[in-house]
Amino acid sequence: MGGYGMKRSRYTVGEMANLCNVTAKQLRYYDQQGLLKPAYRDRQNGYRYYEDSQIEEVLLLSSLKELDLPNQRIGALLKKRDLRTLSRELEEHLYEVRQARDATVAKYDALIDNILRIMGGLSFLESRQAAAEPSVSVVEFPAAWVAYTRYQCYWKASRLFISRRAELLKLMDQAGLEPVDVNMAIFHSDYKKQFSEDPSDDEGDLEVCYRIKNPNPQLPNCRRLPAFRAVSCIYVGPYSEMLPAYLSLEAYAQRHGLLLRGISMEEYLIGATMTANPQNYVTRIYLPIAEEGEETQPPPR
Repeated sequence: MGGYGMKRSRYTVGEMANLCNVTAKQLRYYDQQGLLKPAYRDRQNGYRYYEDSQIEEVLLLSSLKELDLPNQRIGALLKKRDLRTLSRELEEHLYEVRQARDATVAKYDALIDNILRIMGGLSFLESRQAAAEPSVSVVEFPAAWVAYTRYQCYWKASRLFISRRAELLKLMDQAGLEPVDVNMAIFHSDYKKQFSEDPSDDEGDLEVCYRIKNPNPQLPNCRRLPAFRAVSCIYVGPYSEMLPAYLSLEAYAQRHGLLLRGISMEEYLIGATMTANPQNYVTRIYLPIAEEGEETQPPPR
């Protein structure tokens, strides 16, 4: 048939692949997907050939595939090759690519957050070995929008209430709310009852929440958690053994003349979903300080 510089009308699969710098496998794939079929079949030998006019279609296919356009969009462009159609299809694909990019960035950020959290947890584990008791200080907790559930339920520290967390994550997924950081729990009544062996103390007023990046004030399970000052410490170990840390926080508040609001918040930096060893749980405990004129609950017994 002569060289490619000569006037030709038909090309075998191999010749067209070599001319357009694609593989024969790619051309057969385009054929199988109905995107581009050889235009001519020789009746005598059954061979199929591409025509000269199909070169531009192969080149277009190659350029669109480099942009990861789906076959449906490519098929639409091949059927109607005009600038308006091309612009529309590329703009719609750009929107899909942007969404995929945002999802990838979110996954990347989540991976970084988890790595940093684990590194921080390891640091706390190492420092725990050098300290006889947790270091207590007054901290500022910034205001944050949270997704939450709050009701009376079993809340003993000897047993994980992870079902509450699963319930909240399902609600958030259904509402399209994206969590930020780790889950938290707010004990709205006598928080030390979670360590009690009295069966009458098995249940309490418990709120489980997550900070969220896309709050929707119209949703019933979405609220703004106000900023507050708190006596706080980092506790490392099983939840069932946290009572001494609570007592240290209360003693610090008493020594410094700080009136507590009577509620507590626990922030689970490293929990059961990240390690199977309860000795490696890392929890930040907050005892909010009552500001001037603020109502307080009776001190926990």
